[in-house]
Amino acid sequence: MSADESDVRPHAGKSRYPEDAKAPQQVNEAEEFTARHEEVQGFGLGITDEGEPCVVLFSDGIDPQRVPETLDGLPVRVDKPGPFDAGA
Repeated sequence: MSADESDVRPHAGKSRYPEDAKAPQQVNEAEEFTARHEEVQGFGLGITDEGEPCVVLFSDGIDPQRVPETLDGLPVRVDKPGPFDAGA
C-alpha cells in the first residue's frame, strides 16, 4: 500500500476489531471436518456469547457428540442453516 493510499484509507489492511486478529488465517481443520461430514452444509467464522471468535458449523442434523470442541484453535458452535435464495 502506498503512502498516499494509507492517507486515504487509514484502516486498509488493519482490523478495526481486535478480536478479528485472533481468528485463524487458515481454516484447514474446519474444511476437512466439513468435507468428511455430509450433514454439515458449511462453516464460517462467528463469535461466541462471550464475544470471542469461533468456528460456526451449519448443520441441521449432526450428532452433537461428533462435534469437536475446537477447530483451527477456535471453539465450535453449531447453527441450523437458514434458507438460501438462489436468485440472490
